[in-house]
Amino acid sequence: MQGSDQWTELVSCPNCGMTGAARLSKAKKGAFDFRVEAIPAGFKMSRLEFCNTFFCGACDQPAHSHKTKQ
Repeated sequence: MQGSDQWTELVSCPNCGMTGAARLSKAKKGAFDFRVEAIPAGFKMSRLEFCNTFFCGACDQPAHSHKTKQ
């Protein structure tokens, strides 16, 4: 994707241990303007005012996410 940054975040549920990888991208011009390109199976995302939060679809609990090195 030209003119943007892309990254992968590892997503895991602290309750049941389900894991997956989400792909995100951000346009260079907007500090908070980013999109979720792919959500791992079994997870869902809720967009809050200043951030996105991944939730486990089975437990409906907030998931942990960690940006991977690119």
